[in-house]
Amino acid sequence: AAEPADRNAVHRALADATDPVSDPDRRAWHRARAATRPDEDVAAELERSATRAQARGGFSAAAAFLHRASLLTIDPARRAARAIAAAWAMQQAGALDEARSLLSSAEAGPLDDVQRAKVDVIRARIVFAAERGRDAPVLLLDAAKRVQVLDAAAANEIYLDALTAAIFAGRLGGVVDARRVASIARSAATGQPGDRATDLLLNGLATLICDGRAAGTPVVRAALTAFGKDDISTEEGLRWLWLAGRAAGYIWDYENWDALTRRQLRLARESGALNVLPVTLSTRAGVELFAGNLGEARSLMAEGDAIIASTDGRSVPYAPVALAAFRGREADASTLMRSSAEDFAARGEGMGLT
Repeated sequence: AAEPADRNAVHRALADATDPVSDPDRRAWHRARAATRPDEDVAAELERSATRAQARGGFSAAAAFLHRASLLTIDPARRAARAIAAAWAMQQAGALDEARSLLSSAEAGPLDDVQRAKVDVIRARIVFAAERGRDAPVLLLDAAKRVQVLDAAAANEIYLDALTAAIFAGRLGGVVDARRVASIARSAATGQPGDRATDLLLNGLATLICDGRAAGTPVVRAALTAFGKDDISTEEGLRWLWLAGRAAGYIWDYENWDALTRRQLRLARESGALNVLPVTLSTRAGVELFAGNLGEARSLMAEGDAIIASTDGRSVPYAPVALAAFRGREADASTLMRSSAEDFAARGEGMGLT
């Protein structure tokens, strides 16, 4: 309720009183709140705080630090770069509206080709996180093609994003369905399929879709083995372990379905990656359902609902329908199917209808 000048003075006093060695991030934040005009020294300090926050899994904190840093940056190019970094962190934290706003700020530029490609990728991933419908595969496929000339390894990951989005779009995907995306991704992907776990997963899912179970299952199994190793980075695990777990479910490899989803759930909780937690919880709930642990599955669903209620993400209603069916609650299952079908059809999520 105080006047802005008084609040600034309090923040300045708190910054002066905070030990820069034992509590640098709190000091940086108070310095930033005390600033009344752009200040590169403060912005750089915030950027360092964001790096520390991300290292300990604080995506929301990192996003806040980077957002404030961009506002305090004088140089337009550096300001745009920090806005892109903040948008990425906001998307990871599930704050999709704020991420969109930051991308719009970043586009004021100036941006180089790599940065423009990053903006396209983040925007496409936001569309997928918000809708999981028919629009995301096209956006991600276009983004992958643009990135390919700049960074082939990064492009492979975006092709995997596009294939994931196409699987969710399913029979409502139109011309750009899963089979077409799989074919494009497989022909465009660079490097040997055994290079990385993500390359194997892309190749395995694409082969499974295009050539069938007999051809695709061995490649998917190789990808699951790669994702089970200890050298998978936290970032790689956060992005792809849930999909690797789902792929294990596709080929009825229950042990990897269990192990990979359990590992990613721990990573996502520790990292505060609220954008991936709902779909991770839903995938994990499927594991518990098939194990007969209906109470645990219900608890995971409740956790997912709480996260969705506090972020900009979309609900993941697959597990609740399955739980009602497993419990023999025909009326509940029918009600959920009707309401879910309307939602799936409206946004083009064909996998849900199927």
